[in-house]
Amino acid sequence: MLLSEQTRPLLPQDFLLEGSADSSLPELWRQEKEAIIEVLKRTGYNRSVASRELGMSRKTLYNKMKRYAIK
Repeated sequence: MLLSEQTRPLLPQDFLLEGSADSSLPELWRQEKEAIIEVLKRTGYNRSVASRELGMSRKTLYNKMKRYAIK
């Protein structure tokens, strides 16, 4: 649950962090993308093992890979 003193609905840009090397992604998304790539490389792109190491389901990993254009 998020609480806000805003009288308008919160928008996605209200949650973006400022400044990053990849300004098209919020900083946390960039870090998540890098973590996924690192684990995939370490596991030889074994998505089952990578998803367990990352603490997410394989479906979630596939969805994140699609979102971040990781092949």
